[in-house]
Amino acid sequence: MAAPPLLRAMIFITLSHLVQAGLLHPQDSESRETKQLGGLWRFRADFDGEGYAQKWQATLPEPTLQMPVPCSYNDLTQDVRLRDMVGVVWYERDFFLPLRWLTQRVVLYVGSAQYSAQVWINGAPVGAHEGGHLPFHLPLEPFNLNFGKTNRLTIAVNNTLTPTTLPAGYVQINAAGRRVQRLQMDFFNYAGIQRQVMIYTTPQSYLDDVSVTTRLEGKEAFLNVFVSAVASNTVLITLFDEAGNVVARGRMPADPRRGGKLNIQDPQLWWPRYMSERPGYLYTIQVEVLGADGNVSDVYRFPYGIRTVSVANDQGLLINGQPFYFHGFGKHEDNDIRGRGLDLPSLVKDFSLLEWMGANSIRTTHYPYSEDFMNMCDRLGIVVINEAPAVGLQGHNMVRETLVRHMQVLTELIGRDKNHPSVVMWSIANEPDSESPAAAPYFKHVAAHARSLDPSRPITFATFKSPDKDVVAPFVDVLMINRYHAWYTNTGQIDIIEPTIERDLISWYRRFRKPIMISEYGADAVAGLHADPPYAFTEEFQSEYISKYFSTFDKLRSVRVFIGEQVWTFSDFMTAQGVTRVYGNKKGLFTRQRQPKMAAYRLKERYERISNSTRRYPTALADMAWAAMLPINAGSTDRAAQPPDGADGQRGMRGVGAAQDTAAAAEAAAVEVVEAAAAEAAAAAAAAAEGGGGSDSMDPLDESGMGPTHVWQ
Repeated sequence: MAAPPLLRAMIFITLSHLVQAGLLHPQDSESRETKQLGGLWRFRADFDGEGYAQKWQATLPEPTLQMPVPCSYNDLTQDVRLRDMVGVVWYERDFFLPLRWLTQRVVLYVGSAQYSAQVWINGAPVGAHEGGHLPFHLPLEPFNLNFGKTNRLTIAVNNTLTPTTLPAGYVQINAAGRRVQRLQMDFFNYAGIQRQVMIYTTPQSYLDDVSVTTRLEGKEAFLNVFVSAVASNTVLITLFDEAGNVVARGRMPADPRRGGKLNIQDPQLWWPRYMSERPGYLYTIQVEVLGADGNVSDVYRFPYGIRTVSVANDQGLLINGQPFYFHGFGKHEDNDIRGRGLDLPSLVKDFSLLEWMGANSIRTTHYPYSEDFMNMCDRLGIVVINEAPAVGLQGHNMVRETLVRHMQVLTELIGRDKNHPSVVMWSIANEPDSESPAAAPYFKHVAAHARSLDPSRPITFATFKSPDKDVVAPFVDVLMINRYHAWYTNTGQIDIIEPTIERDLISWYRRFRKPIMISEYGADAVAGLHADPPYAFTEEFQSEYISKYFSTFDKLRSVRVFIGEQVWTFSDFMTAQGVTRVYGNKKGLFTRQRQPKMAAYRLKERYERISNSTRRYPTALADMAWAAMLPINAGSTDRAAQPPDGADGQRGMRGVGAAQDTAAAAEAAAVEVVEAAAAEAAAAAAAAAEGGGGSDSMDPLDESGMGPTHVWQ
């Protein structure tokens, strides 16, 4: 019997990473051109919900505002209705297409439109996208375009969050009849076109996607390369070092099911900051697509760092076989005036502050960050925990429609960022209700789907629940714990922090025997507010508060249980209005204007002490009582670059059966059907990671030349 439509859709999403269009960032090359569409656009908020009925996509009626792109629109006017907008806003601008593009494939790229977008060219619909923190690419049909003339681009952006969106929310109607967005997240729902918009070209025979994974054996590196190309059977791969020298070359099929290998002797590895005198080393991979005539049709280049990631229960997270210790931050893409809009000066300032602090890592709380951010992490050796926008999911959110959306978001996220060496883990959620009976079947599938897309990286999530009731922890490889002892409960009693967090983390490790880290801890401080003795919300209190965690972190680190600490948060950020938030969340160690509070200096001292090496303390320094309490020699499980164990694609499944049994039968049936597809995809992906399924190595090119003649079409 055929699967119901919903199950068929879920199966399609599970397998779609093998065949779907790629998410390569637009670039200029010998065969490609880009046209930036940033600047001031015509803008109108649809306060009365009449835009679709009046066909604003044909021509945006006056009155309009001038709205910068990229930028959030919320804080740019004195109109409270626009700041608190719930619904659709309309953007419109004109652009010119040169005649030389007439023979090219033309594509629209939108880096981020929060939350969903519909697009028209010259009044004709060209596509839509749901999900506000990831890019989308829309091929434009030639019959909709005016070459050698002006064209009109219209984008309608809807910021409404519902119980099945990611992130989730719901809408209420207040006593005045106004729509009010209620959030399941503690940050402001900034909206609009928040990252770059571009038109770009490719030839008709072009590179669609490329995936690269690394395997190290002694002094040799093997790059497994998988390419998808349109109207081509063969591609040429060249690896350049930072000086521009050719390191390796080869020929391989343009078939994502096959692929090939490049072998590199004595490679320069990508290392995180403070683990090497030369962190963030990047090669350049050049892909040349051969057209039907055998000439080069398309050229695409991207940076690539050679490194491996693995997880072992008795050693923690390993980068290139060496233990790595996270010391960094959670943060937000958040600024005065611009909101969540891409702002390159602020981006550079933030990385300068990370270096000043001695930090080595970031979690992209609580959504995917811009591609510019990811590229800087690659180059500067900043390690990234890359997080999906699934924040604050409750049991009632964990339904089939949300599951389908969650799967698609992970497909897009991993598709975009899979080649970034800085990304070492995928975080599938932040603070879900992981005690809900619905959470076990829901996240069992989400984790399996993420592994099927990328078996080379571990999976994690951030929990704020207790270890004896958490039903999601068995499905991930690393546990991230968010804790606010003496802040949200027992406020001000900082003397309880050390014994409480110690017992807490020991309980997590005893139950699950997995690497653990603190992904959030902190307290609000209003800049300039002081008190001695320290009092809640003062700078002195925040500084004393975070320092009370340090001794426990060091104890656990000494016995190889604890793999990292990330304070919450990097800088103050805007939130929805509420009596617990004085113009935003003030847990930042920096103000929203990036000025340090007292706690920044306290944490800087700590991070500088451990930044010479991210390796944990030698075992000889371990407290023997702790070593006896926390046995670590029960065996090591290396979970890097391996297919999921067993048909369900999970590990450590015991203890959650009761929760699964209480889930609805329809939910269980959906999970079972989709997991079968996920297991099949995982097997194919695992074979791909080992270079199987096709040519074991690329055909070498002769040393004398460039292969086929380069003819740019």
